[in-house]
Amino acid sequence: MSTLLDLDTLNTLKDVIGDDLREIIDSFLQLLPGQVDAIESSARTSDATSMRLHAHTLKGSSSNVGALALAEISHKLEDMAKSGQTEASLAHMSELRTLSARSGDALRKFMA
Repeated sequence: MSTLLDLDTLNTLKDVIGDDLREIIDSFLQLLPGQVDAIESSARTSDATSMRLHAHTLKGSSSNVGALALAEISHKLEDMAKSGQTEASLAHMSELRTLSARSGDALRKFMA
């Protein structure tokens, strides 16, 4: 598994965009639970297209805020959706939820 956060990326963003980073991270954190729920719901209903889209979105937004481990699991789930493995992906939902919570906590701590 990847490092939870890419602190180099976060520190660079903080240097470049300053206080706007707080708004970006706050927005990411507000949307995160819904994205995770959408991925799981899509997997449970075997909607590979929707699952792929939601996992791809979470992968990108996680990467943008330096949440490496969350981006990694999202990428894995996106690949599983592409190959129609929605049922098999359910085995990874606990990890997705755990990394979502841990990443959110770490981002809040970084911005404190």
